[in-house]
Amino acid sequence: MASRLSRLTSKVAWSTCMIGDRFLLPADAAAAWLDPATPPEMAEEIVRIAALGPDAFAWRAVDRAIGNVRNQGLELVAPVSV
Repeated sequence: MASRLSRLTSKVAWSTCMIGDRFLLPADAAAAWLDPATPPEMAEEIVRIAALGPDAFAWRAVDRAIGNVRNQGLELVAPVSV
């Protein structure tokens, strides 16, 4: 997995990892996607090919406090039992 990721907001295909209307790309793919010289068709292809799928992440339950922007700290991403 890439050591750096970029989160971009757009409508994407169901086959990509969707979190709301966001998708995640490795940094090199994100740079190409954001390049003004990249034609729209190529930008769509970058998302189809490079967007990280759900298997690229460790999914776990976290405390509901993470949903409040006033809360800060690493404890917000600590796993909780469900």
